[in-house]
Amino acid sequence: KELKAVLESQFDHTLLVAEDDPELETYKLLQAKNLAKLTILPKLGCEGLADQLYKFVNGVYIPDNWGPGEADRLWCYRVEVRETQSNMAYREGHREWNEDLFE
Repeated sequence: KELKAVLESQFDHTLLVAEDDPELETYKLLQAKNLAKLTILPKLGCEGLADQLYKFVNGVYIPDNWGPGEADRLWCYRVEVRETQSNMAYREGHREWNEDLFE
């Protein structure tokens, strides 16, 4: 439930914008006028979002909210992002792969 609340606060009824979008300042003005709720991300698209969420859950959310003991035990091995019925991507991984979650 806690993770769902975090994800909803970041993505529900939110305008997602890439940090290199040429109109980023325009979007920031919309947010300043309370016309949009903005979330700025390094990459957009299903693939990029799935990768970012996978790294966030395993590298930040679990350790920060559940502590190091649980972080050694828990692992989110798959994140799936669906934009539409026909456009989706997933990110899979395993703790044993020793991936850099902060790159």
